[in-house]
Amino acid sequence: MSVNARGDTIDGQGRIILPVTKKVGEKYQRTVSNRAANIVKRKPVDSFTPIESAPAPETRVELTEEELEFLDTNEEDAEIEAIKAVEAAKALEAARIEEMKKKIKVKPASEAPDFFDPNNE
Repeated sequence: MSVNARGDTIDGQGRIILPVTKKVGEKYQRTVSNRAANIVKRKPVDSFTPIESAPAPETRVELTEEELEFLDTNEEDAEIEAIKAVEAAKALEAARIEEMKKKIKVKPASEAPDFFDPNNE
């Protein structure tokens, strides 16, 4: 085996057996200590196979009447707060609309002039 001008290992007929980029990459991999930087074609780890394990035991917790009532009141409180937030948003929007109506002065069409007069507002 011999080496061409680029550094590739070639056979007797000039075909590349081992490219120089692969040689350099292998030497670099030996010098790098961080395994994440070592990009080497390794045998793929079959990470998609499920691990056999026993199912978790099913635990049932029974709630007392007070706890059930407390949960119901929490859900009702959340619904009430949501309704209040929607109503507050609607009130705010209505206030903004009223404020805009006060700023805009619209004359009825009957008071509009027949022609445009820049001196008359």
